[in-house]
Amino acid sequence: MGHPFQRQWPAVDIRVGVLPYRHGTLGLDLMLIRRRDHPYWSIPKGHLMAGKGLCEAASIEAYEEAGIRGELSAAPIGSYLHVKSAKQAMFYSEPVEVILFAMQVHETLPRWPEMRSREREWVAQQQAGQRVAPGKLVNVIAGFLPVPALEPQ
Repeated sequence: MGHPFQRQWPAVDIRVGVLPYRHGTLGLDLMLIRRRDHPYWSIPKGHLMAGKGLCEAASIEAYEEAGIRGELSAAPIGSYLHVKSAKQAMFYSEPVEVILFAMQVHETLPRWPEMRSREREWVAQQQAGQRVAPGKLVNVIAGFLPVPALEPQ
């Protein structure tokens, strides 16, 4: 299965994720999520889905885990290596490469499939990196710049 994105860790399994954003009054706000019993915040992410492309699977994860809908970047904005904590990975813990798409959020739903097990919060971009687990996601958040929308012709 070929992917147009240049993978950083081709030997590990792939997951897809979304970096949700909106334009706030003081700059970019990012939506972070976390399991209610977990200390660190993160972004919506999950497995590839049979019959779905990377972008479509990422959009589905954003809806299921965060209750958001919006416009996804056409191409991935980057990737990072993620290892589930021992508590989350019931049997074993293997690293996965999370391929990220930016999502400009247009709709935040009051109810979503995983709302009982997850919480979500909008955070200023400058503070988001301090809330996620140490690692490459911190760098992705710090360096994130949304691609400006094209001007209507």
